Amino acid sequence: MISNNDPLKDSILLTVKKLITGANPEYTVFDPDLVAHINTAIMQLRQLGVGPQTSYKITGADETWANYLSSAENYEATKSAIVLMVKNMFDPPSSSYVLESNKKIIDELQWRLLIEAEMDE
Repeated sequence: MISNNDPLKDSILLTVKKLITGANPEYTVFDPDLVAHINTAIMQLRQLGVGPQTSYKITGADETWANYLSSAENYEATKSAIVLMVKNMFDPPSSSYVLESNKKIIDELQWRLLIEAEMDE
């Protein structure tokens, strides 16, 4: 489900799928691949202090951003980091310049999310 009112109620999988592929939510062919890549991104961010510090993973479209994040404080940066990380794994750009640019953006987002997590301690 994608909500216009409260983005934290949106499905993590459907949000990432929409931003990466633009696919209709009913088109589920790539869902297992996206779920695996999303869980990898979540694990990487957990090691930086983002999200629950216990193991967290999605299994499909039922898990929402509210299940993953305790508040909307770093929602957009977290969403951007996950989307870019998944995009680089699922559908990497053919241009090495674009790939390098994406990696720099991911590094910057991860660094800023790390600083935010440290400030919250």
